[in-house]
Amino acid sequence: MRSLHRLIAVATLVAATFTTGCGLVPGLNLESPTRVRAQADAQADAVVAEVKRAWTGLNTVSGAVSFWEKKGSEQSRSKADFYWSRPGKLRANVTEADSMLKRGAKMVYLGDRKITVKVGFIKKTMAYDDPQVLSLRGYRIDQTDLVALVNGLLDPGATLRHVGTATINGRAADLIEATGERSLLPDLAVVRIAVDRQSRMPSQVEGFEGGSVVFRAQVPALTLNPALSNDLFEL
Repeated sequence: MRSLHRLIAVATLVAATFTTGCGLVPGLNLESPTRVRAQADAQADAVVAEVKRAWTGLNTVSGAVSFWEKKGSEQSRSKADFYWSRPGKLRANVTEADSMLKRGAKMVYLGDRKITVKVGFIKKTMAYDDPQVLSLRGYRIDQTDLVALVNGLLDPGATLRHVGTATINGRAADLIEATGERSLLPDLAVVRIAVDRQSRMPSQVEGFEGGSVVFRAQVPALTLNPALSNDLFEL
């Protein structure tokens, strides 16, 4: 059960469709840097306002999420189906993982700093910062889930910029870049989030170390406000 959460640093995601660099090349802009920055910030504010409006109307979310992380020469990949219910119930069922033993693992996090993990007939509850349930880069489940991503965008102290648009899974999205100490991921100074223009939820998240992507989470599609039973969050 080494690093089960490495498979689903979910968190859910929120989570998002990730391709390195998003395949975008910024166009030349001859306007002054100050004016360009002001316009970018205004665009980011408009997107964040839409995220806040959408988030207020959400009580449950479900979907599939895929994760990829890199630390030094080591890499980790996983996929999971996830289910989230307000105020902070999360379940993730691992569908793909680097290790065959980790496929089929189930996780439940109820926002109480404890994670219950079940693999086959074995069930165990541990602290959310136990090394066994941290991601490859050491992220806790509450640092990469949907709530964390949305709260990071809505944080009034965050430094956000609108850095372009992209087509993610055939749908238009706005790219918002968070930089500095409040970049959303603890050890990365730059995190780029693609906000889907239809759902106004994250559909892609990338974390950068220098100029290289070292964290990527993808959510091909979200189901908003599905009917989820309380039993779903029990193992």
